Amino acid sequence: MKTVKNLIICSALLSLMSCAKYVSTNYCTTPENIWKLEKDMSLSQINATLGVEPYDIYINDQSHNKVLLYKYRLRTQDPSISNQSGTYDEGALRNQEELFLSRDEKNLYVVLDSKTNKMLQYITDAGRSDSFDVQVRAFYFKNVLPEVINKQVK
Repeated sequence: MKTVKNLIICSALLSLMSCAKYVSTNYCTTPENIWKLEKDMSLSQINATLGVEPYDIYINDQSHNKVLLYKYRLRTQDPSISNQSGTYDEGALRNQEELFLSRDEKNLYVVLDSKTNKMLQYITDAGRSDSFDVQVRAFYFKNVLPEVINKQVK
């Protein structure tokens, strides 16, 4: 009797699980989609452009702007692709169908205005790491270089 009862419960659970919707595990976008972002896009437009929902949402304490975190992966090629003879096939690497997403996830930060809920700007991890050098160069060109030029002219 217990066996029949357990069998009925297991079959009921299996039938319920078969009706469940599968959750997509594709939560990463690509740089190609990021380049399509434009200022003043709404959250729904951003999600449609990137093809994914935000991975996480933060609120900036000072400005109360929303910062949306998205994950993205770079497209790479497999250098081990070879043709039927087993030799390296350079033509296969040029074929767009051979591209695949890398395993390394990178971060994209999208800042939304707190009042209008429209995109103000976005930046990636790579942009954040490069921004210090850009700021130093901008300071140099704006403040130091004119003084050096003025001293040389006099």
